[in-house]
Formats: sequence, C-alpha cells, structure tokens
Amino acid sequence: MQSWFFAQDFARPEHWNQSFLLRTPALDHERLTAALRALVERHDAFRLRYRDTAGTAPVQQYDPAAPFPGVHALDVRTLPGTEGSPEFTDALHRTLTDWQRGFDLTHGPVCALGHLHGYADGSSRVFFALHHLITDTVSWRILADDLRALHDGRELGAKGTSFRQWSRAVAEYAEARPEQRAYWEELLADFRPDEPERAPDGPARAEEFTLDEQHTRDLLGAAHHAYHTRIDDLLLTALGRALETVDGGRTHHVLLEGHGREDIGAALDVSGTMGWFTTLYPVRLPLADDLGTSLCAVKESLRAVPDRGLGFGPLVGYRDRPLPRIWFNYLGQLDGERSGDDDWRLVMEDAGEAVPADNASGALVSVFAYVTEGRLHLRVDSRLDADTTRTLARSLEAALVEIIGHCTARTAVRYTPSDFREVTGEADLTALPPGIGADPAGWFDMTEIQKAYLVGRLGNYEIGNVANHVYTSTYTASWTPAGWRSR
Repeated sequence: MQSWFFAQDFARPEHWNQSFLLRTPALDHERLTAALRALVERHDAFRLRYRDTAGTAPVQQYDPAAPFPGVHALDVRTLPGTEGSPEFTDALHRTLTDWQRGFDLTHGPVCALGHLHGYADGSSRVFFALHHLITDTVSWRILADDLRALHDGRELGAKGTSFRQWSRAVAEYAEARPEQRAYWEELLADFRPDEPERAPDGPARAEEFTLDEQHTRDLLGAAHHAYHTRIDDLLLTALGRALETVDGGRTHHVLLEGHGREDIGAALDVSGTMGWFTTLYPVRLPLADDLGTSLCAVKESLRAVPDRGLGFGPLVGYRDRPLPRIWFNYLGQLDGERSGDDDWRLVMEDAGEAVPADNASGALVSVFAYVTEGRLHLRVDSRLDADTTRTLARSLEAALVEIIGHCTARTAVRYTPSDFREVTGEADLTALPPGIGADPAGWFDMTEIQKAYLVGRLGNYEIGNVANHVYTSTYTASWTPAGWRSR
C-alpha cells in the first residue's frame, strides 16, 4: 500500500491521514500526556520518515531522534454554540482539521494528539490524527487498548514483530511465489476498464445508510449458516447486485482492501504492531440468475484469492496496468465486542478533515462499511452523478437486506468446494455445520458414490472398492427413493 501511495499524484501528499476519537471518562491532562508519551515510545511507526518521495523509489527509515509531538488541549465549552449545535460542530471540525495539517513526511511530525474535555456528560475525548503511511484501522484498536493500559499503569509486555521485519517478510513471501502472477493475470483477463485514461472529474458525492440492530446481528452471525460464508461474501454479493442495477453487467471487478496481517510465518506476530499493513487487490464478482448461486459464485471467487491478496502489491503492483475504479473496504467492528464497561471506546464522531477533497485517489466509487454500537454503517463515496450515486446506495441497501433475509430463511446448508479445501480429518469435518434440512429424517439426494455402492449391493456385486465395479448410467439415472422402497 505504501508503494501505491507514492505512485499517486496527490496535490497534498502530507495530508492523507486517518483520524479518530477515543471516548473516555474525565482525564487528568498531565497523566494522559505521560501515557501518550509512553505510547509513542512503544510504537516504532511514530518515528517513520520518508525521503526521495518525488522519485520512483522512495526510502522509508526510522528517525530515532524524532521528538514527542505534544498533546493539544481543548475545552469544548469554549467553542461557539451549545454542544451538538451546528455552530459547535463546525467549530470543532475546523479545530481538529487544523491540528492535523502541516505534517512533514521527511522531517516530521506525522501525527497529532489531542485531549478534548468539558463535555456535558463529563466524558473526555482523546484525539488521534496519523498519516496513513504509519497506520491502519486495525492499529486504532491497538493504540486504544495500549493507551488505556498505560494510563492505568499496566505493563504491555514484549513487543511483537516490527513493521520493518514484516515488510521484509512480505518481500520474501512474494519472491518465493512468482507463480501467483499467473493467477492475477487470469483474474484481470476479462476486466475492461471504462475510459481508463480519463480520471473522474465529477464533484465528490456521498450517500450512506445504517442497518437496524436485528439485520446487523444476522449479518454478523445467523446469515452465514446457509452457505458457510463470511461477512465479506455477503457484502460483496450485495455490491455486485447493486452495480448490476446501475450498469446491467453480470460481472464486476472491484479493488478490495484487506487488513493484510496474514499468517505467513510462525515467528511473525503483528497482532500488537502499529503500521499500514493494508492490502489492496482486485477481486472478481460473478453473478448468476438466482441469489443463492450468486452468493456461492462470489464466495468461491473470494476464496480463490491466494493469502487474501498479500502478494498482489509486490508481484504485480499498481503502476503498469489499469485497475478497477470501484473500491470496497469493510473495516470490521470498530468498537469491538461491546460489554458493560464502555468507559474507553472508539467513537465514530467527526475527527476533522483527514483527507482533503483535492487528494483524489482515482476511485470512481469507494464503499466503506463498519459496525459500531451494534449497527452496520455503510457509506458510498462517488464521483458519479447524483442520481446514479443515490440509485447505487439504495440498491446496495435493498440487496443486502434481501440477502440477509434469504440466508436466515434457509434451513439447509449449501456447501461449496472451498469449504473442503482445508479438510484433513474428522476434526475439520465436525467443525462444519451439519448439512441437513429442517427434518433430519427426511429424504435428500444421495451422492453419486453412494448410488454406485448401493446399486452394487442390490446387484449382488462383491462388496469392496466401488471403483472395481462398472455400472450403466441408465440404471443409476432411473434411481429414485420410491423405487428403492419397493425392492
């Protein structure tokens, strides 16, 4: 992803940030500052700097002398208007935007920290703005958990794999798997970019929707029983159907963002490491006439991606060929598994302008989805015209609700080949949901090998390796449960 970033021609590359707020109880500013200082010392990514950024091979390095950036402080009671009013909201937005301007990729800083207090309910906010080169959304949770531990005086334990070590491991991973290039070439063989030479020139537009709690619960759990799916299977099938509504196409290519922290070595542990680990890779979304078959086709397409796209960047890259201009990113459950202890938690409140409008990524449509407070939120950022953007978002919501309903109503499991790719023994099979309908004693189709074996028994063939027997297709084709009962 860092290679992709430097391949772009951003108007303001120093202002490509991720910013977020952590809601906390009332905090002592000095104690918070000490905890944040320890947090910055803990994570090497805060000291990453970049040189030769205008060339074809930028250099990333650590600056061991990088100073602590300090902690901004704001009493929100000093802002104009009452808390939550348009005046208040606008003033807070401008302040948090100002705090994250002026980053310097070569000399630093590449982050801004802040303490907001004076809220009517007695709570505080801890503000983070981090240049995207040093962070991803998984890092938000890491930083939030580490900060709370440090603030409470708890030890964090040993550090895991550094970002530098991980980068080297990914390069070695790609060097050992040159055959993956053929997979990516085949996947993009039927990709037909629409006027790839013309960058999107329409104004940025956004549409969003939020699922209710019941649909979100089903999307996170019950809906996956029917086809043994994951959440991205359902979300991307819904996106494919929405795109079909807009342009009539049955197959679409999408650039998918993944967390990138794949298991590529037993000695590597990046579960507590801050950095931009994100992968960005194309996927193919093939649709069929019926919903169930479409779900299975998209699921199989996604399962075929080697190691969730980890090798695409180092093996293929983002410079030499046109890539899909539709992006999708599911950020996960940003506030984690909510419990009764909500004293410290990520909140999706306005944290200022993280990326200015003139830093266009080249995407025509970007879809972001995440879950907070038990509800799925989905946003469509688009440079299509207003009517098309609105139609796309509404079609996406309708398709997602339809998919959730279809999956939760289905009683039998429909497996696909990828479900058995990793099966090596009985323990793996028992981990799969039982493939039965509502009536376990009811009739259901036999497999071909079962038919062949039973025909041999009925025909007085020697019982043994079924492969030793020869049967006619006429006999097996006429097989029915009723016929078997009559014998």
